[in-house]
Amino acid sequence: SGFSGEYENAKEAARAFGNVWVVDSALNCSAMGLMVLLAQRMVMQGRNFERIISEIEALRPHIHCSFITGDADYVMKRAGINRGASNIVSTFGFRSVIRIKKGLITPVRLLVGEFEQCYKKYLDFALPRGANPDLEILMVDYVSLTDEEKEIIEKYIRNK
Repeated sequence: SGFSGEYENAKEAARAFGNVWVVDSALNCSAMGLMVLLAQRMVMQGRNFERIISEIEALRPHIHCSFITGDADYVMKRAGINRGASNIVSTFGFRSVIRIKKGLITPVRLLVGEFEQCYKKYLDFALPRGANPDLEILMVDYVSLTDEEKEIIEKYIRNK
């Protein structure tokens, strides 16, 4: 992907084996996990290797990958915003919505407000009205959420 050399490293390591195929998700690790689950589903349906690789690569542009963070330093280092913008985000307590697409990390909006308010706005962005998500698989990664916060997020997703 665009922000690391892991894909090239994995391709090099795969050369030692005759039965390993490396696919660049161009997304984050959750999206890679999602791609693995989709490939496993296809294996269980009896699809052959070439078709699975072809379908996974065709699905890649349709996998949406984003997250919300209040860590202005992360946004500055990984998404390339300047120090002044980072200071504004930090000073006013904005939460940045970050999208990962085609290996690029991009801030796409800023949210302000209490936890529940921001996460609902984020989930409305991540799961818009016209979306047609796969209802069997949805990944929500988190760092340092309380059980109550996780329940709020799960309930909101289920209602959507």
